[in-house]
Amino acid sequence: INTATLFPQSAPTSYAYEGLAPYLEAGFVYVYAGFRGRSAGYDSTTGSDELYAGGSPWPAVDFKAAIRYLRYNNELLPCNTSKIFVFGFAAGGGLSAVLGTSGDSPLYTPYLKAVGAATHSEKGEQLSDSIYGSASWCPATSYDLADAAYEWSAGQYADATDSRAEGVWTQPLSQDLAGAYASFVNNMDLLDSNDSKVSLDETNSGVYTAGSYADLLINELKTSANNFVKDNAFPYTSTPQRLEEPTFPGDPNLATVRGTDNAAPATQQVQSTIYDTAEHYFGSLNSESIWVVYNLRRQSVELENLRGFSRALRGASLPVGAFDAPDRSTRANQLFGVGEQSTLHFDEQTADLIKKNLDTYMKLADWKSSYANDWTSDLNKADTLENDIPTRVDMFNPLYFTSASYKGYQTASVAPYWRINEGAQNTDTSICTSFNLGLSLKHFSGVSSVDYTLVWDKGHVLAERTGNATANLVSWIVSCASA
Repeated sequence: INTATLFPQSAPTSYAYEGLAPYLEAGFVYVYAGFRGRSAGYDSTTGSDELYAGGSPWPAVDFKAAIRYLRYNNELLPCNTSKIFVFGFAAGGGLSAVLGTSGDSPLYTPYLKAVGAATHSEKGEQLSDSIYGSASWCPATSYDLADAAYEWSAGQYADATDSRAEGVWTQPLSQDLAGAYASFVNNMDLLDSNDSKVSLDETNSGVYTAGSYADLLINELKTSANNFVKDNAFPYTSTPQRLEEPTFPGDPNLATVRGTDNAAPATQQVQSTIYDTAEHYFGSLNSESIWVVYNLRRQSVELENLRGFSRALRGASLPVGAFDAPDRSTRANQLFGVGEQSTLHFDEQTADLIKKNLDTYMKLADWKSSYANDWTSDLNKADTLENDIPTRVDMFNPLYFTSASYKGYQTASVAPYWRINEGAQNTDTSICTSFNLGLSLKHFSGVSSVDYTLVWDKGHVLAERTGNATANLVSWIVSCASA
């Protein structure tokens, strides 16, 4: 899935073999399928002026159709089509996770019928769109709780400026979303390694930042920091980077096509810093408060709290409504648009909070009277197959199929093999997104292996502890396919 933003991926008319050697030499059949992107559009190849449907769930529908097509032609292909792996980055990684959890989901049946996807083999056997493995870097997904998770993990610790400034209506919304996320965690079935349910507890300040869920996340960060010490020699050069697109190989025309995506942000400037010792590096992270300590004798790292981590390394780079913005301006708003209404609200949690706290919000700065009904109005809008937005959000949520907290639990085939790499400093999504996905998969019946890796000193990139992303991916696929 060669997009970080769910920009539409045209089916290539030819292949570029540059960069494919690692895959082909490992014995893979490398498939590059076209798919519709995050919003409706027009087919530039035919010149048609007819608007085609896009956004959720169509990107997944198109890939499912491609998977079924491969299996329909199984006897003509030099591969085992029962072992299909999908990989992607950012929103593409989130889509990989959706494909990995929603195999043969009945929710997708009417959409697959609408595009004429293959349903049976020539022998009359039913075709499956389930996959064998899913790999993702910094996956962006689970949009039903994306805003709440972002405020809990980053927004509540941010400076009181801009959308989080005192007197602005989105400031209490930020706190309310953070609290709503705690309620979500406490009502969910996330388990630790001892199969004990994790939860969040209210602290003296009234914010839910304590409890076994927070402890588990801190331990994951601690493991990441200690792996960083093991993997890297000092002096160490830290070079912040942000990858806009993954640029996986296969399509010779990709650069030309991407040039039309005016929504793509500019590449951030990179400035390197050299740290002489591990003590120097970790000491630099404690400029505001001491939250991380390096023990020179043991050569190990201890973490005290999530606040210090967020303030120093994973702060809120996005405003309140990071994914479902009040003005419907995000790419996620596009993902749930309908036809000519290209951007719509989709966050039921925000809708509920506005209804509950309307008297408070409406008295504060930047509030618009239309906000009172904007969310509830949009949530009721249906796509071409008469599914409302909450249903489309479910279809694009891996947890909908893996957690007993959702109606979709155990209604689809879930891939047995998973690789999820998250940059610890990735501010484009909440750290909880990939963390929750990994926790849920580890306790889902039928899942054989979940390799979840939180990579220290890496941001919104193809984050790896060591080595090359492609080589590591290929090695992982080989090990899973031969298991």
